[in-house]
Amino acid sequence: MPSAIILFVAGIAASYVFLHTLAFFSQDPREPKAIAGNIPVISPLVGMLYEKGGYYIRMRDRHNLPIYTLRVPGPPLYVVNSLSLVQRIDRHIMTVSFSPIQVRACDKAMAVGDSGMKKIAGEKRLAEDGYLRSFPRATAPATAPGPGLDALNRAAVRNFAKSFDQLAAQGQTTIKLFHWVRHELFAATMDATYGPSNPFRHAKNEEEWFAYESGIMPLLMDFMPPMWDFGCNTNWIA
Repeated sequence: MPSAIILFVAGIAASYVFLHTLAFFSQDPREPKAIAGNIPVISPLVGMLYEKGGYYIRMRDRHNLPIYTLRVPGPPLYVVNSLSLVQRIDRHIMTVSFSPIQVRACDKAMAVGDSGMKKIAGEKRLAEDGYLRSFPRATAPATAPGPGLDALNRAAVRNFAKSFDQLAAQGQTTIKLFHWVRHELFAATMDATYGPSNPFRHAKNEEEWFAYESGIMPLLMDFMPPMWDFGCNTNWIA
């Protein structure tokens, strides 16, 4: 009888061949080029879990592709690195639908109940007959070039100017550049969007948001129990 070591090695080899086949032979010719890592399907999951946003930066620098496919359990992920492609995608919001991603976020990462999901995504949760499909039609005109977008930009610029004045008043100082830029962009955007009632003016809320945002990908991938199964209790300040 074959030894346990031989069976183990054979199992590893068979698994690798299966994952490689799953990653590449299921690729539609119309899809962007697939990249797999050392272990197809598994490597992207590990990278996204441990490196988070840094994983995409590493893949961008390694492969230098404007757009590529990541084969993971479930639907594939298309990662866009080219600014020109991002702009083209943004112009076709009703053709390139983000509704399925939003539906998955509501279901897996936001703990929306069954009745809420039916209103958001429709009875079949396909996002075709629910609230999400109509959302771009309502929001796109408000953020199109014109008075509405100008007002948002002015509000964000005022926020930046106030922050820069406060920093200049401190004289020579040292900052953590990444965290400072992240905070300023976030604060200006949220203030322009929410106005005086912006909940992220409370530092605790901003801190909790970035803690949540950094772990949202594993929740969306659905290979870990939802966060509420761990008994997590995040308290936001109203």
